[in-house]
Amino acid sequence: MDFVIKKGLSLNITGEVPQTFSHHIQTSKVAILGSDYVDMKPTMQVEVGDFVKTGQTLFACKKNQGLVFTSPSTGKVIEINRGEKRVFESIVLEQSSNVQHHSFSSYLGDQLSNYSPQTLRSLFIESGWWTSLRQRPYGKVANVKGKPYSIFVTAIDTNPFAPQPSIMVGKKENEFEKGLLALAALDCGPVYVCLDAQTSIHTPTHPQIHRATFDGPHPAGLAGTHIHMIDPVHAQKYVWHVGYQDVIALGHLICTGTILNERMISVAGPHAKKASIVTCPVGACISEITHDFVKKDTRVISGSIFHGHIAKGSFDFLGKYQNQVTLIREDHDRIFMGWHSPGLDRFSVKNVFVSKLFPNKKFDFTSTTHGSLRAMVPVGSFEKVMPLDILPTQLLRSLVAKDTDSAQDLGCLELIEEDIALLTFVAPGKVDFGPLLRANLQQIEKEG
Repeated sequence: MDFVIKKGLSLNITGEVPQTFSHHIQTSKVAILGSDYVDMKPTMQVEVGDFVKTGQTLFACKKNQGLVFTSPSTGKVIEINRGEKRVFESIVLEQSSNVQHHSFSSYLGDQLSNYSPQTLRSLFIESGWWTSLRQRPYGKVANVKGKPYSIFVTAIDTNPFAPQPSIMVGKKENEFEKGLLALAALDCGPVYVCLDAQTSIHTPTHPQIHRATFDGPHPAGLAGTHIHMIDPVHAQKYVWHVGYQDVIALGHLICTGTILNERMISVAGPHAKKASIVTCPVGACISEITHDFVKKDTRVISGSIFHGHIAKGSFDFLGKYQNQVTLIREDHDRIFMGWHSPGLDRFSVKNVFVSKLFPNKKFDFTSTTHGSLRAMVPVGSFEKVMPLDILPTQLLRSLVAKDTDSAQDLGCLELIEEDIALLTFVAPGKVDFGPLLRANLQQIEKEG
């Protein structure tokens, strides 16, 4: 299957990242972030000061009975951070050089023929790898007792500065193929491997594994786009999706019976001293990663410039589903009569600035939104960057009004925050639609 995405946005942003692996960065601390997991309520099984092995259970989820979250590394628990109303923020580990791996009772060797679908599922859950699987609708960790219509593997990334998946897959080709075969053996419908049209990644021949290539601007690399094009969801139909690095980790688990504590990321951005593709521990401390990359007055984002979280305090760690760290300038300056300037150095998706006469011009994007919150005026910006077969302006209006019936009719169940991050980016009204979408999804799930 081959798909060409015509609508979207290839952001002309200053800075480039060399698409070659540079080096490994070891950090002293790693963490699991609560904000990565929608609607997760933890039951802690460790305390501050406990020493844990790689793969040992740290906490379980009250709402998804049987789901456990395991330690990505060996070390001592040094922080369990909670916010307002005791909302779980992060659990932080100080890594030990004496790596010890927890043994999994459900591990039956490196041959997939040793496993039934049920024993495979047990291994995925016990090892904590199950948290890599997310389901649509709602974007939560997949139900441990659920069975989807299909599974999507995202092996393409169109975010600015993102590392090409072929770099990591090329290093771990055997593990990647083993992980795909393990997903197929789970007997949860077809496995769609979504790839870049020019990729060099190979997939194993298997009746359950299907290749799908996507070509075009962002969001051509998002799971929401792939699911919409191939196997759309609705209130009674679920699919799962997983990233390519988690598939590699799954293959490593099958081959060795241990957790792979490695993630390939890019560190880049307009305000970076340099740009590199590196490997680091899973959940690594971002301030340690970026020590040699940041300039003064830099906003450090765990994720892309479109969708991520500010890396500081309890959240100074790489997110579970993020493959990059973006560095932009922390900008508090106001441009005098900016609305009246010709805009030679200003970006817009609409033809409102002189810069549109120079289509290859790159822009030094900063943290400023160039304006405050204002009314939502439909001027065609959303339609210009939305490749899905939905009406974006009408959908966003229903989200703002919390009209959940209309929002469902207009396709909100197919989306999560990353899918509408581009709409937030181009919004003239400076509205962040991600939290509005999440509030509507929670209300829909609660009320049915």
